[in-house]
Amino acid sequence: MEAKPAMKRRRLDFSDTILIHAGEASKAFMIHKAVATKSSKLLHSLVSDDLESAREKGIVLRDISADAFEGYLHWLYTSEVLPQEDNTCFFELVELCIAGETLQDDAFCVDVLEGIVAMHKQTKTVPGWNAVQLAWERSLASSPLRRSIMDIWGEVPLSWSLDTLKKEHGYPREFVIDLFQEWAERCAKKGVLSTDSVGDPQGES
Repeated sequence: MEAKPAMKRRRLDFSDTILIHAGEASKAFMIHKAVATKSSKLLHSLVSDDLESAREKGIVLRDISADAFEGYLHWLYTSEVLPQEDNTCFFELVELCIAGETLQDDAFCVDVLEGIVAMHKQTKTVPGWNAVQLAWERSLASSPLRRSIMDIWGEVPLSWSLDTLKKEHGYPREFVIDLFQEWAERCAKKGVLSTDSVGDPQGES
């Protein structure tokens, strides 16, 4: 029996790297060019426009925190949104999604949004005021991130949501308006106020 030829493995060129400065403190990250440009439309464009500068001076991403960019790199190299052992919270996932929108990486955003939905189902919690505030401050009205958060909040009992909004005053006014519109649309479809519950949801960060 003839031996099968060994499969060729794609190898990264460790000499072909670029420098990226993330966050207000401009934390430096050295990353393989092939990895940086394979999924992010923004990085692909910036590197293509001036590769020499990206290698020597680096690309500055002040609107993305160092922690969020580190989380993005973890996904690029492992295909995991965050290490499984991490005690991830909604705020971190929202920050990652916003980073993905800034980087124009649709695949990353989809994975993060799936992580947000999975956390909601597993923990029976909803994004708290600080996660919601970040999403409504940093994302567009048409953002899938807002839609996902609205879908989660729309599933919990109306009485619980109203009580939470009264007790916690950090929710953006625009979010409250959007939420009332969501309730109105759901009630119009069902003909009655929904009393279905996903359990006893709690507002998380």
